[in-house]
Amino acid sequence: MIEDLKGRWSVPKGHVEAGETLEQTALREIGEETGLKNTRIVEKLDKVHFFYRFEGRLIFMTTFIYLIEAIDPDEPVVVEESEGIVGARWFPAAKAQQILEYKDLKNLMARSVDIIKEQQLV
Repeated sequence: MIEDLKGRWSVPKGHVEAGETLEQTALREIGEETGLKNTRIVEKLDKVHFFYRFEGRLIFMTTFIYLIEAIDPDEPVVVEESEGIVGARWFPAAKAQQILEYKDLKNLMARSVDIIKEQQLV
């Protein structure tokens, strides 16, 4: 998970670049925001709609959320401060669900745990 400048915990996310698929964007953003490069998409979970303020304007955003596996458990997490991130770290699922800032993400975290158990990814 990543922590923003206001102390809110969320998941890596960002904008699609020209020529990228949603899946490529998800993996690139995780790499940019956490340093994790050895990852793979397990499943597309859902999309989340929200508003945020940027330079005084209200922006509507749609974020596509994926369950992604870090293939190398020893790969270090590295904070990318230029992205407005002050922290990045792993949490046990129950703790992650508790501290996530947004309700939609909390629900998707619960769904992710179910998928992980079903597919025996742990």
